[in-house]
Amino acid sequence: MSLLDLTFDERAMEGLTFTERKIMEEYLRGLKPKEIATRLKVSIKTVYKAVWKYRKNFRALHRERDLDRGRYPVNNIAATAIAMEMVAHGLRKVLEYSNMDKFDEVIILLRRIDDKLAKISDNLSQLLSTISGGTPITVKPTESPTTDNIESKLPDFLRDNPWLEVLRTR
Repeated sequence: MSLLDLTFDERAMEGLTFTERKIMEEYLRGLKPKEIATRLKVSIKTVYKAVWKYRKNFRALHRERDLDRGRYPVNNIAATAIAMEMVAHGLRKVLEYSNMDKFDEVIILLRRIDDKLAKISDNLSQLLSTISGGTPITVKPTESPTTDNIESKLPDFLRDNPWLEVLRTR
């Protein structure tokens, strides 16, 4: 409940002094606390104290009224236990109706794809051997250039540079 939610209630005014009643009347008309303090020549703290007392009384009265109507405050422990049970029940239902059969189907399809890829690899090897005239074609990895070849192609300021050695070790 914010300060703006307050409405006039004579029973909530019962515990207030005369000054606090005047403050609350002005406050409930819509004046701001600083304006009330200057108009009634009281401290701003007195205004806030009056608003606090009125809110306390107002809340207590309405809590009693709600209890009379059968609206009891929620027991947090019971509410948490009920919520946890509802979540557990929902999870059980989800697991019962989950798509485990779909998961199994996906695994079967992946195995089929793996078999197909193996067959494609075999067919490509046969095609390559047919194209090459019966001799299997082997792919040779290209030789990496030696550091001597690289250094001969480097500019003068980079040859024998100690920082290049550091970078090569990384």
